[in-house]
This record gives sequence, C-alpha cells and structure tokens, in this order.
Amino acid sequence: MRNAVLVSAVRTPVGKMGGVFKGLDRLNLTDAVIKEAINRAGIDPAMVEENVWGNIPRYFTPARYVWLHAGMPETTAGLTVNRGCGTGLSAITTACAMITTGAGDVYMAGGVEQDSRRYFYLQNDNPYEGGMPRLNFQYSSPKEPYGDPNMLTTAENV
Repeated sequence: MRNAVLVSAVRTPVGKMGGVFKGLDRLNLTDAVIKEAINRAGIDPAMVEENVWGNIPRYFTPARYVWLHAGMPETTAGLTVNRGCGTGLSAITTACAMITTGAGDVYMAGGVEQDSRRYFYLQNDNPYEGGMPRLNFQYSSPKEPYGDPNMLTTAENV
C-alpha cells in the first residue's frame, strides 16, 4: 500500500459570531485557504486531481464550487463530504484513503464550517399542517432524535 503525505496545511483563525469574518461567506473564506495551501505546497494547481471538501449545504456540489470560486482549474474534479461536524477532517481522511489505494496522487482536502451562518431548519415544513416554527440547530438541537451533546460540542470533540 502507498503512503499519503500531507504537504501543506492552512486554516483560517476561529472567529466569533458577528466578528471579523461576518462579511464573508463560506466561498470567500475558502478562497484564501485553497490559494495559500497551493502556494505553500509549491505546486501547479493543475496537478490536483480532485478537491475533496466538506459541508457547504447551500451549494449542490461544494467541493466543485469552492475550487472554481478560488480561481482553480476546471479540470479538477470535486468530491463533497457531508458530515455535520468535522467535515474537514473527514475530507482529509477520504483523500488519504484515495491516495493509499491508488485512486490518485494529488488531492486538495478540507472543509468549511461557518456556524454563525448556519441555516434554520423548519420543524414542520408543510404549511398545511399547522405552521412552520424554526429550530436553530446551532444552539438548540433537541436531544431526540439529534443526540446529546449538541452540534457545537460534537464538533469540538471530533
């Protein structure tokens, strides 16, 4: 089996709700990370065979959107990982598995969690059945069926 090697690691600082990142959406936060990871690795972005990226529920294929939004080549494929917490780590381990099994050689992997812009979900999305109270899963996930601890604590644990 082949070895996978991490050649560049970049992240944004952890921010606060309403802090310095409040004017940036997930695509813009990711741009700087992708560009700097490529820069630190000292490679041509065209060498990246696939971008494995996690959790931007607003977009249909986040891995593809963040890659193209950062101005990277259209020839790179995208694989989206959707895990409510720890998506970046899951994307990295997925890329590692792909390298060790011989599926490819050069991958970009990461994720973006922007909890201050997390969506509100509808408890009852059918307006014909008594309205649509909103639940904010960032702070108030009900224990059943979503579990305890809540998503923020789970993210820290992962």
